[in-house]
Amino acid sequence: QELSRLKQIWSDTQPELLLQVLAQSLELFFSLVVRQAGLHHLEVKHRLAKKDIRPLLDDPSAEAEAEMVLIRWINVAVTKARGHCEELLEDMSKEENQDALILVARQEEIQNLDADLSDCVALSALYAMIKAEREQKGFSVKDLIALSEVDLELRSVQLCYCLLEISPSERAKCLLVPHEIGQGETEKLQLFLAAVFAMHPMLQDLPVAMNNLQAMELQKVLYDVLDKMEDFAGSANKDALEDPTPLLHGGEETQALATISVEQILLRWVNAQLALDSATHSRPVENFGSDLQDGVALAKLLTVIAPEACVGEFSENREERLEQIIVVAGRCSDYELLTVNAVVEGQSDMLACFLAQLMLVRPNLAAQPDSLLSMHLQSLEEVCSEGLMNLTYPNPSTTMKICLQLEECWTKFKLAAQAVQDSTKCIAGIKERVHAFLGETLSHRARGQPKTMLDAKESREFLFYTSLNPERLTAMNKELILDKLMVDKVEDILRRHFRLLREIFKHYSSSKSGGTNGVDLKGLLKLFQECKLRSKEFAPFHLETIFNNHLEDKSRGDDRSLAPHEFIEVLILCAFTKFRQAASSLSEQMLLLIDLHLKPNACNDAESMFQKMAYSSPVRQVLDQHQKELFYIFQLYAFLDMSTTEAMQKENTMNITEFQMLLEDCGFLDLTLTEVAVQQIFQGIQQNATADDGAEEAVDVEGVDDDEEMSFSEFLDGLVAVAAYKFPDPFTPLSSRINTFLLQLFASIRKHWSRKRGAPRVDMMLNALQKKMR
Repeated sequence: QELSRLKQIWSDTQPELLLQVLAQSLELFFSLVVRQAGLHHLEVKHRLAKKDIRPLLDDPSAEAEAEMVLIRWINVAVTKARGHCEELLEDMSKEENQDALILVARQEEIQNLDADLSDCVALSALYAMIKAEREQKGFSVKDLIALSEVDLELRSVQLCYCLLEISPSERAKCLLVPHEIGQGETEKLQLFLAAVFAMHPMLQDLPVAMNNLQAMELQKVLYDVLDKMEDFAGSANKDALEDPTPLLHGGEETQALATISVEQILLRWVNAQLALDSATHSRPVENFGSDLQDGVALAKLLTVIAPEACVGEFSENREERLEQIIVVAGRCSDYELLTVNAVVEGQSDMLACFLAQLMLVRPNLAAQPDSLLSMHLQSLEEVCSEGLMNLTYPNPSTTMKICLQLEECWTKFKLAAQAVQDSTKCIAGIKERVHAFLGETLSHRARGQPKTMLDAKESREFLFYTSLNPERLTAMNKELILDKLMVDKVEDILRRHFRLLREIFKHYSSSKSGGTNGVDLKGLLKLFQECKLRSKEFAPFHLETIFNNHLEDKSRGDDRSLAPHEFIEVLILCAFTKFRQAASSLSEQMLLLIDLHLKPNACNDAESMFQKMAYSSPVRQVLDQHQKELFYIFQLYAFLDMSTTEAMQKENTMNITEFQMLLEDCGFLDLTLTEVAVQQIFQGIQQNATADDGAEEAVDVEGVDDDEEMSFSEFLDGLVAVAAYKFPDPFTPLSSRINTFLLQLFASIRKHWSRKRGAPRVDMMLNALQKKMR
């Protein structure tokens, strides 16, 4: 009865079937982990584990050589293709490309990998057989399209286009050089073929009747061949799992890469690649313009990430080096972006696009041997390798053994798998952003609006101006409601206006102790006034309150000022205070502040404001009324400095000494208008004066470009500045103040020179002034 019960349980549970399902599940599990971790050599070995390697070896017990295996592999393909072609030639009327069929049908087995491949016939046969196997279809004469070209050079080019379809990696594509194949120089081609072999060995399954012991012996031989092929192919193999840690700076976590700009990521990537070449020292690349213009950094970068595409060393001559860079760059990418002009002219947007293109196709971020990710990959490889090997020919004992071993190391295995997943996700996010950046930048260029690139210094400051601390903001104003969505919207606005905000901060900041810059209350009030922020809802005392509350934890000294991130927080609070009635959300309030006040008004320095006032229509009208008398005064005083020969020779311009003499003779110099103030006015107006057509018609324009002398138009600007200085009454129009000042100047000049008649210039001036003052 007990035996009957056990038989029933055995029948119901079917443990053999369960073990079979368990083995299949483990095999699938390990295969997925291997694929996710980029352990391509394990994936290939498992996929080919039950294939028969004997047709490619003379003696399975002897050590195999990579080149001989490749020759046998090509010959197997040629033999199969020859048979197909002979069959098709029996009915030649049905085939169009009969010449190609004849060439393959007459192709003998190759004896080497150079001269015997130069006519492209054997390689075309190999490609046709690989494509037939990959697509699981019959042999097609269309796949011999390269042989339709009679010219050997054109045939080589066409063959390379075909072989690109079966390339196992982006790196491998660079190994296809048409003219080298045609000339029998196949060193690079051999590496390509070795990499293709692992993907498409075209081996038959082992005989079903073969016992497991014999099969496992042949499996070891196969694995040995695959290892040698992998070593022989080198960089042409499939790209390994990419590690984002070389892009991190000290103390950063991988999450930080999601917040920094694409420009900064590209610069970090370039410098990480340059650092791999320890043989030569190079300064870091900090921008996409001047640091790349000589081509040295680009040449070194291409040498590191694409050595197989480089032909020897790059030239020391700049022009030759740039030409070489363009050639290598064309071989490393799917489409050509870089030109010599783009490099020479420092076109930062095109150089950034080229680097983005390189990073996408040649990331070269495989985990370094001493990295944490490499340690995790090693752990996964050990477990998966043993598991897949034992599951090739499973039995109950090995299946249970695998389960027990996996249970023992599960915590470590799970941690390693999570690290791989995190790295994969991070790299995928970076590539997605780089793709978007590439498309956006190229579209800007297509519209004739080249995008400005962030340099390294700007990138380092980027986070200071574009990252918010919601807890800090809400603590300073309880009415603020900041959820994650709103924070993201505001940060997006800050990122779009990064350069504007950075310029505003620098313009209104002052030096602090320690050499750093910050915006103090004086600078903030200046911003408030120049940007016309005053309103019923936002008065100066509101701004003072925000400033003081923001710095309540700092010492109350003269150096109390805002750092960049604090300045941004103050602007956000200002936007909220001023526009809380006009807009419902903080993002809209911030946009109003930027668009209505900061963009049109910020950073309007004293020079531009003076120009606006001095050249307004009312002021110009006053100056035109007195132009004749002013010109006589200018002529007289421009002649007075006899201190040096050079000064005596410049009779049509006025230097600082002569300008001060005029003001002193008029009695205008006092405690307000000091000699120092006059010097500041003199220096300030020199770079701003522009010729006035009406004023310059009757005078020589000498002195306009003289940094030590004033022309007549600059003299007029100087008088306007002095008038504003002497009569600072804000309630009287500037034109009226200038008219009053000029009349006083005429009276003082007339009085001073009335007893010094005799000189023609003095008499001419006094006569003009006498008529004016009647």
